[in-house]
Amino acid sequence: MKLLMALLTLSLLPVISSIGYCEELAPADSSVRIYILDEVVVKIDRIFRPVTVSDYGLPVTIFSLREIEAVQIENAYELLNQVPGVTYKRSRQLVHGMGSTAKGFYRTRGIGEKPGAGLLIMVDGRPHYMGFWGHPILDNHPVDDVERVEVIKGPGSVLYGKEAFGGVVNLVTHRPKPGINTTINMSGGSYGNRGLRLYHAGGIGATTYRLNGSVKSSDGERPNSNQETRSASGRFTRELNSGMRLEVGCQYRWSEWFDPGPLDSPRGDGDSTGGGEFTGYGADITLHETIGLTHGQIILYADMLDNELYLDSKNYSDNLGLRVWQSWDGIWSGGELRLGLDYERYGGGWEMLDGSGETESYEDNTAPYIHLKQSVTPRLKLSGGIRVNFNSKFDTETAYRLGISADADEVTRIYTSLSRAFRTPSLAEQYFPYWAGDRTLLEPERMWQIEAGLHRMITGWCAVEACYFYAEGDNMIRKIGPPPRPPIAENTGTFTHRGVELSARAIPIERLSVYAGFAYLNPGHNTAHNPERTLFSEISYLSPKDVRLSFTVDHSAGRYEKSNRESALPDYTLLHTRLTVPMPGMPGHFGCKGWFAVNNITDADEELSSGYPLPGRTITVGLALRHSF
Repeated sequence: MKLLMALLTLSLLPVISSIGYCEELAPADSSVRIYILDEVVVKIDRIFRPVTVSDYGLPVTIFSLREIEAVQIENAYELLNQVPGVTYKRSRQLVHGMGSTAKGFYRTRGIGEKPGAGLLIMVDGRPHYMGFWGHPILDNHPVDDVERVEVIKGPGSVLYGKEAFGGVVNLVTHRPKPGINTTINMSGGSYGNRGLRLYHAGGIGATTYRLNGSVKSSDGERPNSNQETRSASGRFTRELNSGMRLEVGCQYRWSEWFDPGPLDSPRGDGDSTGGGEFTGYGADITLHETIGLTHGQIILYADMLDNELYLDSKNYSDNLGLRVWQSWDGIWSGGELRLGLDYERYGGGWEMLDGSGETESYEDNTAPYIHLKQSVTPRLKLSGGIRVNFNSKFDTETAYRLGISADADEVTRIYTSLSRAFRTPSLAEQYFPYWAGDRTLLEPERMWQIEAGLHRMITGWCAVEACYFYAEGDNMIRKIGPPPRPPIAENTGTFTHRGVELSARAIPIERLSVYAGFAYLNPGHNTAHNPERTLFSEISYLSPKDVRLSFTVDHSAGRYEKSNRESALPDYTLLHTRLTVPMPGMPGHFGCKGWFAVNNITDADEELSSGYPLPGRTITVGLALRHSF
C-alpha cells in the first residue's frame, strides 16, 4: 500500500508541473452557488442563512465562508454544535485525540461510536478516515483553507458509501481567483494557546494554485496536557477546456497530545504514557466535467496515516480509493439520473510495543449505485436510489433511500424520506474480538430511518425548520474497553433512536441576526454521551463597517457517561462572546482585522467525561493581515 501511495504521489509531479496554478470557477454573482454534493442550489445572503431543503427531500446545513471567518475558530468541526442533532465536544484546547485516548465526542442523532465511527468526513468530496480504525480524523482539519462546511444528518450510504452510516460532513476548500492573495493570521491567549496560519493563493488565466500551512500549540489547562498541531496543503487547478477541470491536491498533517489523567488520579509531570502522535500524508487527483446538463467527477486518492499511542502501541492506516459518478439532467422529461461507482482498498496494522500482539489486514470494497430524481409537477419532486456493496470479507449489503419534496406554497417546503444504511466493522473491530479469545465474528451495523419535516419562511426576515425522525437498527458496534486494553468491540443487538429538531433564524432589525437550534433525542438504551436535550443560540450584530459582535449559548441536558442511563452527568450551560474588528487605514492592497473571543464567560464547571473537566474561562486574541493584487 505504501508503494501505491508513493507511485500516486510521483504520478502527480508531472501533472503539477504541467498545469501550474488553480482557478476560481464560481460565477460572478456569488450569491448563487452549486455545491459539490451535487444536489443543492442555495441562495446565500451576507448575513442571513436559512436552513436548506434540497429537491431530494434532504435537509442540508451549509456554513459559508463569511460565517466561518466571523467566528474565528481553530477547528472546522466547532461549527457543528450549531446544527440541531449534531454533538461535537472536546475537553482540550486544540486536539481531540485518537481512539480510546479521545476526550471528546462527535455524534449525529446518537450515531458515532467514539470518536465518530459511522460518520463520514469528506474534503472536496473525497473521504478522510483511518482505514484500520474506520473512524474520521478529527484533529487535522483546521479552517485555514475551508470555504464552506456542508452537513447532512441521517443515513447517507446511497450516495456516499458505508462510512456515511449516520451522516456526512463535507469540507469544501478555497478555489482562488486569478491574482495574488496572501493572509497571515496570528493568535494567542489563555493556557499558552498560540497559533500561526499562512494562506497564499494566486494564478493567471486558466490556472491557479493555493498553498496554506498552520502551526498551533497549547500548554494545556492542566499539567501534562500540552498539545501541538501542524498542517500543510496545496491545491492546483487548471481549466482543460470548456466544461473540464483538473485538480491536484496534497496534504500533510501532524499532531501530538498528552493526557493529564482524571482529576482523582492525575499523571505525574513528564508522564507521556497518556499521549500520542499522529502523522498523515495524502494526495488526490480530481477531474470535473460540466457540459450542458451533464455533470461528472472522477477522484483518485491515497492516504498514509501513522498513529502512536505512547502508553503501549502504534498503528498505521493506508487508504487507496477511486470515486466516479456521472449525472444527466433532463435525460427524460423532468428527470435526472446519476450513476456512480466507489472502490476502496483500505487497512493497516497494529502493534503492541511490548510484543504481546500485532496484526495487519486489508479489505477491498466495491459499490455501484444509482440515484434518480423526478419532477412530477413544478412543486412536487420524487427521488430514490440504491447502492450495492461488495466487500472482500462480508456478505453483500444494500442501502436505499426514497424521498419526497413538495412546495406547499411559495414559502413552505415539506419533505419526507425513508433510508436504509449499513456499516461493515472496521478492521480494528474485527480483529480485537479474536485477540480477546472470542471467535464470534462481528456483524455489519444496519439501520433504517424515516424522517419528515418542513422549512418555512415566515416573513422576509425569518425562517424556521422542524423535523421528526425515527431510526431503528441492529448490530450496533460498541467498544467495551479499555480497560483492559486493547479495546474490545461487540454487537449490542437492536437499537431505536427517535427525536425532534427545531431551528429558526431571523433578522428582526437590519444587521442583527438571531439564531436558535434545539434537539430532543431519545436514544433508547444507547445513552452514553448522547444528550437528551441540546440548545444552541446566537445573537450577532454586524455594523456598517463590518464590526461583528456575537454572543452564544450552548446548553446540554440529560447526559450519561454510560448506556442504560448509568453514571449521570450534570447539565451545563456555556456562554461565549466574540468581537471582530477590521482595521482601516492600511496602505495599498493591504488589509487588517483583529478579533477577541471569550469562551465559557461564567467559568462554568463541566465534565464531558468523569475526571476530565472542560477548560475554564478562555480568552483569545488574534490578528489577520492580508495582501492582494
